Order: sequence, then C-alpha cells, then structure tokens
Amino acid sequence: MKRSIKLMLALMFVLASAPKASAVMGVTEVSINGKEATVVLDGYLKISGIDVLKRGDQIKIKPPIYVSKGGKIFPQVKFIDSALEDRVISAIKMGKPAGSVSSKLSYKVSKMSLYDPKGQRSSMKAFSAVTFNNEVEVECKVMTGSKGPWVSWPSTKSGSKWVKQVDLIKPEIKKKIEKSVIEKYEKETSYEAEIIPGGKSLPLTVTEVEVTPVSGAGTTKAIASVVLNNAIKISEIKVKEIAGRTKLDFPAYVNKRGKVYPQIKILDPAFEKELTDAIVKKEPSSKPSSQISYKVSKYSPFTRGGSKLKVFCAMTFNNKIEIECKIMEGKWGGWVSWPARAPEGGGTWINQVEIKDKKLKSVVEKSLTDKYDSESGSGGGASDDEY
Repeated sequence: MKRSIKLMLALMFVLASAPKASAVMGVTEVSINGKEATVVLDGYLKISGIDVLKRGDQIKIKPPIYVSKGGKIFPQVKFIDSALEDRVISAIKMGKPAGSVSSKLSYKVSKMSLYDPKGQRSSMKAFSAVTFNNEVEVECKVMTGSKGPWVSWPSTKSGSKWVKQVDLIKPEIKKKIEKSVIEKYEKETSYEAEIIPGGKSLPLTVTEVEVTPVSGAGTTKAIASVVLNNAIKISEIKVKEIAGRTKLDFPAYVNKRGKVYPQIKILDPAFEKELTDAIVKKEPSSKPSSQISYKVSKYSPFTRGGSKLKVFCAMTFNNKIEIECKIMEGKWGGWVSWPARAPEGGGTWINQVEIKDKKLKSVVEKSLTDKYDSESGSGGGASDDEY
C-alpha cells in the first residue's frame, strides 16, 4: 500500500513538473493606444489594431478582422498556438516585450485559393495565407498590376487612408515570403491537362501528393491532398489506420440533421489502391498521365423556392472518380460550386475540390451551366450527358 502511494506521488510530481508547451516566437515590441495594441513578433511581423478587452485583471484580445459589405467577418490573423497568444496577452498586460527571438525563420504558404469574379474584371487574383512557425496564420491576397502579381497584406480604411493591420517590417524577410506566395500562385495557375472528348475510361493518376501527420485524432493519422492528372485537386483527405489497414476518408457534407452526403466516390478499385499507395508512400504515381475525359453523371434540380441552390450535380472523370457539385443562382446567372467547407471561427471557405486546369474548369462548368440555362424551370432528372 505504501509503495503504491509512493508511486502515485512520484507520478504526480512528474506530471506537475513536466514542461508545458511554450511559444517559439517572441514579442519583441509592444505598444498600447487606448483599447488597441500593436505587437511585433520576432522582430519582423508587426500586427496592429489588436482589440484589448479588459475585465478586472483579465485581458482578452481580438486580432484584426475584415468585415465585408454584407457584414460577414473574415479573421485576418489567427493564433494557432495558444502559447503564443498567451505570450502576446502577457506582453500587452505588462507593457513590455516577452520571450526571445526564434532561432530561425520558419513559414509556409498555407492557403492559395484562386479568385473567380464570375464575369467581372478584378485586380485580385487569389486569397492566400502564410503560417509563421506553426503558431500564427496571417491572411493576404495576390493582386495584379502593371508590373505583374504582388502581395497585399491586411489593412483597414480610416477616413481616406489605408492603415496597415499586418506588416513585415524587415525588407529581406518580406521579399523572401512574398516571393514564396507569388511562386505558389504561379504554380496554381500553371496546371494543364489534355482534354479527351467522350467521357472515356482513361488512366487516373496522382501527379502531386502532400501528407501532413496529425496526432491525437484517434484513427486519423494524417491529412492528405492530391492532384489527379495535373488537373483536379482533392484536399482534406483523412488518412486512417484501422485494424492495421490504411483507409481514406474523403470530404463529406453533413447537414443540420447529421445526415452525411459523400462528396467524392471512387468508381475503380484499382485506382483506389493506386491513390492509397501514393498517399502512404508520399510519392506521385510512377506512370503519371495528364489526360482527362468527363461526363455529367448526375443532374437533379432542387425545386424549393427562394433558394440560391438550383441543381445537385456530379461529374465523373475518366470513369474512375465521381465528384459532387452544385449549380447556384447568382447575380450573373448560374454558376458551379465545388465541395468546400466553412472554416472554424469564420473566414474564407476552404476548398476541398478544385479544378486546377483553367480550360478544363471552363468546359466542365460550361457544360453544366448551359444545361441549366436550357432546362431552367423545366424539371428533369439525372443526366448522362458527355463532353
């Protein structure tokens, strides 16, 4: 009994003395103006317009946001690591720097979502985001001008002037990071596939694969994204280990009642094996192809009045995979919505399926919207129209 008590006390001591996760980035500068604070992280990442909410001795912070004309809120800065957020709060509370500068610069372009203005001209080309040290994510945009693409960081209008909410104050770091964002944008716009008419059965291969390990998520061991035949990107694939076997869970839509609607269906077991192998090995297919053929495999009008949703559709590619999509009614007529989800805490929707090849995207979506325009209001059911 005494031995058990000693073991329990020893275990409690180990748990109590175990080091907690700490922030890597340091708050190197801090200033407070009324109810707003400005901090500089690691001497180069300046974040302004942080709302400081005080209640007694407690402080909460709200990083910068963007509010659209429709009143929708888009967070511009997200603290991924709570330890860094705690460090920022501590620095604001004490009114002085906290922590030390990281030993090295670490960042990644964590989002690149091409902007389609639906028939309108726009200098904005993509929504992007950069994650620093896996601790804080900052939104940005890719714009185009007379000198080519450039990066716009969060700012807000005050009177007739624009005020920076985020600024990279070290020119050499800013240049390096913006170069990475532009390179990612240019890669996203360079995909090109060979379109084969007729909805034919053709090889479907993995031309790009990215796997991010996760922990503490039960049977889910990683999240993967793949590009198929240099044309179709599928993201947020859950890689699960069940009874010693790898199983892929593709994005699904869950309605308010909890009903699950799969967004992706694999039609060919051989392709499913090739896809699984590519993700497990973290390597593209050994014999990549860029040929794509497609057909409309589902076309089911949605008849509920007052809804922007008009048609449930599905496209089958190379007779190997079927992907759900929808036709929505907008200001400029019908347009195609591919699987996506709203992020936690609000912000730009996260694409789960993207048609990367511009020509393929155009002809696929035109085949759907042309059908919608010709049959609008006429009802109808599933279709098997082919390109």
